[in-house]
Amino acid sequence: MRHSLTIGGTEHEVWLARAPNGYSLHVGDHVIAATRPDDAIIAVDGDQVHIHLDAGTYTVQYTDPVQRHARHGAGASDDLIEAPMPGTVIAINVAEGVAVARNDTLLVIESMKLETAVKAPRDGTVSTVHVTVGKTFDRATPLVTLAPEAGA
Repeated sequence: MRHSLTIGGTEHEVWLARAPNGYSLHVGDHVIAATRPDDAIIAVDGDQVHIHLDAGTYTVQYTDPVQRHARHGAGASDDLIEAPMPGTVIAINVAEGVAVARNDTLLVIESMKLETAVKAPRDGTVSTVHVTVGKTFDRATPLVTLAPEAGA
C-alpha cells in the first residue's frame, strides 16, 4: 500500500516492498534498504511519526489519503485551515474581510492544556471564521477559510 508522508516540508509517496534481506523502503524514486528494523526507535504522536535510526532523528507527517485527494481536487489547499487536533478555541485574532500575511496568528486553540497558535499558511483575506471563542471541535474541523487567490 502506498502512503503519502510529509518529510522536511515536502510531500512524498512512500511504500514498503519485500526484498531478499528484509524490506526496501521506497520514497518517490529513492530505494532504501530496511534490513534491520529492530534498530529503529519509533514514537507516534497523532499524524506525526518520530524515528530514531542510525544516530539520526527524523520526523514524518502522515497525510490521510482521503483528505489528500479531496484537497488536490477542490482548489487551493491553503484556503481552508483545519484543526490539527481536537480542542477548544480560546482566542480569535481575525475577522471576515481582514487581510492576513503568511504566519500571522489567526486563532489560538487549547488541546490537553496546551495552547497552540493556528497561523495563516499564506498571504490572503479571511473569507470565513467557522468557530467562536469557547467552541469545542474535533480534529480536521474547519476553523478559518481564506478567500481564493486571484487566478487560482
